[in-house]
Amino acid sequence: IFATTFVQTQSLGYLPLNALLTRMGLDSDQAASFFSLAMLPWSFKIIAGLLVDGVPLFGSRRRSYLLLSGLTAAAAWLMMGFSPSHYHLLLVLAFGMNSAIVFGSTTSGGLLVEAGQRFGMSGRLSSLRTVAQFLGAGLAAAISGYLADHTMNGKFPLAWTSAAAAVTLVDWDDAKVHVLSFTLHYGMGAFEGIRAYKTPTGVAIFRLREHMERLLRSCKILMIDVPYTLSDLCDAAKEVVRVNDLPEGCYLRPIVYLGYGEMGVNPIGAPVNTAIAAWPWGAYLGDHATSGVRMKISSWARHAPGAMPTASKTIGGYVNASLAKAEAIRAGYDEAIMLGPDGKVSECTGENLFIVRDGHLVSPPPSDAGALRGITQSSIVKIANDLGHEVSFEVLRRDDLYVADEAFLTGTAAEVVPLESVDDRVIGDGKPGPITSEIMTTYHQAIRGERPQYEDWLTRI
Repeated sequence: IFATTFVQTQSLGYLPLNALLTRMGLDSDQAASFFSLAMLPWSFKIIAGLLVDGVPLFGSRRRSYLLLSGLTAAAAWLMMGFSPSHYHLLLVLAFGMNSAIVFGSTTSGGLLVEAGQRFGMSGRLSSLRTVAQFLGAGLAAAISGYLADHTMNGKFPLAWTSAAAAVTLVDWDDAKVHVLSFTLHYGMGAFEGIRAYKTPTGVAIFRLREHMERLLRSCKILMIDVPYTLSDLCDAAKEVVRVNDLPEGCYLRPIVYLGYGEMGVNPIGAPVNTAIAAWPWGAYLGDHATSGVRMKISSWARHAPGAMPTASKTIGGYVNASLAKAEAIRAGYDEAIMLGPDGKVSECTGENLFIVRDGHLVSPPPSDAGALRGITQSSIVKIANDLGHEVSFEVLRRDDLYVADEAFLTGTAAEVVPLESVDDRVIGDGKPGPITSEIMTTYHQAIRGERPQYEDWLTRI
């Protein structure tokens, strides 16, 4: 029993489980530590055998083996619904797979012996018991491996295999990373900024799916394999908002970063970590922003697309924006406007830019300007078109800003903010113009659920 069960568990259980764990980003040592749980169901079986040799707990040794190993397998799979973390889920998964293998082995071997006793062929069939045990264990390994693979990929329709089972909720003060995390040193990673708002029917997240789609696109550009689906990320964001109980709304920061592995600029093999934080955050550019902000053209140029992937919201790329922001603040302005390497207008440090010229709106084309394609920007284009305003994407020079009739910036954190001046040149009369004001009003109604035509932009909690 010792030798047979050990070989069955180690040989048949290791292959599907190790392949699954390795594909999910665990190294060989981590996979081996998880697989060591294979000894647990094996130990249950041996302990059960020692017990029932003296006292037939369930009528016979075979029935005891069958019942106890079956219960451990079933308990492990059911525990997946209550797993508090992604790693705990894997631990339970390892336990469940190998318990299933023991269960399959015990069942097939026991049924064969029972059949031999019933039909008077005990000697002949008992000699085939080991073969039957291996076949039963192999079938159990295949079935449990299939279930495990589809469970971890969200394909198996069980309630306890949802993304919520893999979400670990961490107290604010305990949300920490290792000081040698790869992203902390080299900036490789991606993030998003999302807002949730109070609406007449409760809190709703604004354009959640679009933000998470952009996060995954950013990671694809950076060749970071995110171990979660789009639905997983959206469900996790909703859960974070729900458990934090923020009835007035909040700001969310999803981030995908590389954790502690080996030092050096090579990101390959570094563990991929994902986190989502939520907290109340007021007006990004200050409470006075609705009446207009003072802007400065930064001396820092936006990245050239050949130097930094400008279509990705890359963590390290925002060093550039931080320098421009700090320069503007120290000079007495509210925000900076950044030009591209060619001297044309790109974007602000975290916002897209619009001007109003001769009654229609103009914004720099994101690809040509080296700017990030904004989700709020696309919302404003839709709103402006619905209000009957023409919108075009054209190359802008800095002096186009000086002589604009109106101008405003857009971003998730900043929302919609009018410009009072650029480089001390007053825009229009220095106050929000009629088109800017109309768009601001409509946008604020849309994000708060007061415009039914934009309901599909809201994810209700």
